[in-house]
Amino acid sequence: MRVLFLDIDGVLNRHGFHPGESVGLRSWIEPELAGRLSEVLEATAAEVVLISDWRQGRELDELRADLAAAGVNGTLLGVTPVLGPPRWQEIEAWLATHATAPDAFVIIDDAFDMGPFASRFVRTSPLNGFDLDAANAVLALFGLQPDGTPMTGTRILYRPVGPKELALIAESGYREFPPRLPDQPIFYPVTNEDYARHIAEKWNVNESSSGYVTRFAVHEAFIARYAVQQVGAPLHTEHWIPAEDLPEFNRNIVGLIEVISSFEEEP
Repeated sequence: MRVLFLDIDGVLNRHGFHPGESVGLRSWIEPELAGRLSEVLEATAAEVVLISDWRQGRELDELRADLAAAGVNGTLLGVTPVLGPPRWQEIEAWLATHATAPDAFVIIDDAFDMGPFASRFVRTSPLNGFDLDAANAVLALFGLQPDGTPMTGTRILYRPVGPKELALIAESGYREFPPRLPDQPIFYPVTNEDYARHIAEKWNVNESSSGYVTRFAVHEAFIARYAVQQVGAPLHTEHWIPAEDLPEFNRNIVGLIEVISSFEEEP
């Protein structure tokens, strides 16, 4: 079973949206975004667990009726318990009582912090809601390509970056990493999220006051050309890509570069 932990505000509606008439949850779901979510639910065969504040004080049957009336075609499996922030603890509590494989769930929310579940989190912008990029990110986490077919022959990598590099990534539409500077002969993607988080939090924050962890998929046939290098503890593993190979590296990125964690300098 696949599970989609679903928020509503900032996901199925966008900042500034106001229905002509408010008759409950169904009024606050935009048809375009409901349709996109329905397509993802059909492609992934995932069932929904509601994490939104809209779940509070409402019975499951009422929530199911509202989602269906708003055009969400899928199964509402349940809701997370109401424990208070952070929201990831409510998700953790639900998972503790429902057998779910680590790669069989995805969280969609416009929040920032999903704690230990950052690698299964797709953050939407409240300005854009559940847009096409978010939909494709959900599909990718479930191992599917944008057309819904299985994703094969790719490897997930991570890269910690500072604000300047992130701005350049954003300028590319989150499709490529910027060229290396003259004194940077090697590009270093890392193999695991924990290592990337450590660098972003300890090095990028010290260097630039903020740090970010990016996640992306690369064609296996390409990245296999570069050995995994261990540069310290067993956790500290990365690939060494010569700067002149970076354009080819970018051409072998599958999908978009996602920002999955951010860290800021403490006041």
